[in-house]
Amino acid sequence: MPNALHSSPAGRVHVLHLVARDTGLPLQVGGRALTVLASNPELAAREMMQGRCPAQWRVRVSRPGPSPSDTL
Repeated sequence: MPNALHSSPAGRVHVLHLVARDTGLPLQVGGRALTVLASNPELAAREMMQGRCPAQWRVRVSRPGPSPSDTL
């Protein structure tokens, strides 16, 4: 059985954050932003919003890239 982490082409991963509409800040869990990696961002966003009020929350989707701490 192939490893799911290696079965999709590189670059197809999306980063999702649940963001409060009133503050613009991502949901914090244990002092860190809740971050979800997904190859199907539409499905992941639907699951993240399940049971949440769309007037209070939105899902921000982006592509992974180097963070400033990753640069030399």
